[in-house]
Amino acid sequence: MAYKRSGKLKNHDGLWGAIFLSPIAIGMILFILIPIGYAVYLSFTRYDMFNAPTFVGWRNYQRLFDISKETQFWSSFKNIFVFAVLITLLNVFVGLVIACLLKRGGRIENFFKVILYLPMVCSVVATTSIWGWMYNSVYGPLIGILKFFGVERYEFFAPSHVLPSMLLMCLWSGFGGSMLLYFAALKNIPGHLYEAAEIDGATPVQSFFKITLPMVSPTTFYLLLTGLVGSLQAYSQFLAIGLDGYTPVLVIYKYAGHGYGNTTYGYSCAMGVFYGILIAVIAAINFRLSKFWVGYDV
Repeated sequence: MAYKRSGKLKNHDGLWGAIFLSPIAIGMILFILIPIGYAVYLSFTRYDMFNAPTFVGWRNYQRLFDISKETQFWSSFKNIFVFAVLITLLNVFVGLVIACLLKRGGRIENFFKVILYLPMVCSVVATTSIWGWMYNSVYGPLIGILKFFGVERYEFFAPSHVLPSMLLMCLWSGFGGSMLLYFAALKNIPGHLYEAAEIDGATPVQSFFKITLPMVSPTTFYLLLTGLVGSLQAYSQFLAIGLDGYTPVLVIYKYAGHGYGNTTYGYSCAMGVFYGILIAVIAAINFRLSKFWVGYDV
């Protein structure tokens, strides 16, 4: 005879569930929802932190969308968007390739997984400082290598060189996470699929494109989504390396902290609100497109 829970016990379960969820719910309300709501309110005001906010309507957003005057934000957005797309694709590609190689690595695979993942657990400021020393155009080791090949002078952070320099640094410190996720996804692919493909005469390349890629598509979608959203919010690396005009996050920070008694806090909130909406739209587009190429069948 099946045991039926009484209504009182069910009510107690609901009460205890609410109690255990309350710390997270309270934290989200206090530290996420309320600040977002207050930032949206401030984006319609002129505010200097010392006087009461003055409502100015859509003036801050009109100023933001006046591209002829607000050049720094849009230039930074273009730079960071190109960077975010490239670094996300590179992390996915390199992570998948190395995971496929490690899957065949035998006993040494654990050693290489630890070594390659190690930059992920290091401080961003520490790794950025190391790469800043390596990129030094006077005494850095990379300029020494270039001089060996006949390149006497190379500015790694010149406008035409900064993108590949930052991509190399962020790829080194970020592909370890993609590698581990792909490695776990590859281990979960049933072996009989490859055996059946081999019996049918499929080449390794055909098996990769017909079996491996479709089976790891949920992992690929996750990495593309989180990588793109995270890269668009890149802050620490660019601040530590000194590229304060390369990302909109730093531009917003600049407007918000430009001395005492300024009136740009409302404008910086308008930037933040718009940038947040933009990231949310990009994430929604990714979710919308995922149904055409992501499969969850095993």
